[in-house]
Amino acid sequence: MKKLFLGVLFTFGSLSSIHAATTTGEAHVNMITPLSIEETQSIDFGDVAIDGPGTLSMDSSGNISCPSAYICGGTVISASFTISGKENTEVSITTNGSTARLAYNGLGLDSLLFTPVLSTDGTGGSLTLDESGSGIITAGGSITFTGSEKAGTYISNHVNGWGYQIDIIY
Repeated sequence: MKKLFLGVLFTFGSLSSIHAATTTGEAHVNMITPLSIEETQSIDFGDVAIDGPGTLSMDSSGNISCPSAYICGGTVISASFTISGKENTEVSITTNGSTARLAYNGLGLDSLLFTPVLSTDGTGGSLTLDESGSGIITAGGSITFTGSEKAGTYISNHVNGWGYQIDIIY
């Protein structure tokens, strides 16, 4: 009886190894060109004389909307950014509600807030990069005045002001 039991045990024990199997898996990765963005032209609202509160606006093509109580002149230029990445690929673009602080004479004593508007669709949208992996977006925006701002240059330098942020994502 012991021999039969051991024979049965041996038989069942060896059956479990008969059903074992192994395989190998594959791994893949598609390396793509990292996205980059560079400002090629900063925005310039030109010369503005204000008489009371109001909002000065520029579309992303550089067309300015000057309130009737303001005098607007000088060189007006919308901002321009070059995006580089994977060719023929759509990228999402957003400002994420970003604003820029324009510091008076670059010193930060007084300041204005600038709200950007992108050519893609206001504060966001998408753009398909061309066959060389390049694309261009432009930006305008708005500045709201209280009417008590001092005459002088207001700039979003990185010492006492801050620039606005544009995010790009594949």
